[in-house]
Amino acid sequence: MSDLKALNISRGFLTLLLFLVYLTVHADGLGNCIGDICFSSPEKSQQILIAPYLYGPDINGNAEVEGMDANFDYSVEELASGINAGGMGYLVWERGSDFFYMEGLGFRYKDRINAFQDKLLSAEIALLELGYGRNYCTGITQAGSKCALMISPYIGLRHTRMNIAIKLNEGGLEAIFLALAGLPNVYQADERWLDPAVGIIIKYDINTRLKFYTKGDIAGLGIGYNDYWNFMSALYLQATEHWNIAAGYRVSDFDATPGGGNKLKLTLHGAGPIVGIVYNF
Repeated sequence: MSDLKALNISRGFLTLLLFLVYLTVHADGLGNCIGDICFSSPEKSQQILIAPYLYGPDINGNAEVEGMDANFDYSVEELASGINAGGMGYLVWERGSDFFYMEGLGFRYKDRINAFQDKLLSAEIALLELGYGRNYCTGITQAGSKCALMISPYIGLRHTRMNIAIKLNEGGLEAIFLALAGLPNVYQADERWLDPAVGIIIKYDINTRLKFYTKGDIAGLGIGYNDYWNFMSALYLQATEHWNIAAGYRVSDFDATPGGGNKLKLTLHGAGPIVGIVYNF
């Protein structure tokens, strides 16, 4: 029964993938419109958006490494105490109806983890996604906006890297037990994944200064050794001609299985607020 459910989910992902790829890549052959949905023509023929942001999730999940099976559940406050450095941002180049985007997220973490018998965990996690999409404008308008509702499918590639080290040997009797058991002093895994990604962005102008933004995407699609999905919604407030302030909520899910040179079996689920600023020129 579970295999049938997984097959149905895979078919659903494949259907969504093919539909979004068709919209994104073959737009020129559609005669400018599909019913009431047409290609958008931004007032600026070209613009660049830079959006640094901060995502503060509570994280729970399960990890299996070196025979250790650990469940964990951490609040954003507990996670923040171990972060040494980090950054998150989004860059978009729009040219007419086309747009190219790059999203990056990375941080370094070092702290003792109760889920791993209070061992010292060091982790470097980085995510980089590059892709291309098209903007479609519906027939819905608002005062001061020629395109109040915009739909933007996109496709891309996502590279994920996790460099994880758990210090098992901290001296004393523990060192003797580890030596007798033939276990290493430090468990280390350098995991890398490169996956196709597909998603859609929906933007709605509530009024001339306030916009609603929602974005959903999936990566992996059952092709490699991990699957990822992400969904977020936010409100954008235009502060000046070039500056916007954004606040919303984001939910992410990541599942990895051993294979392709990777040893880690990992399930992560994160959910929490997201805030940021957007500069366009």
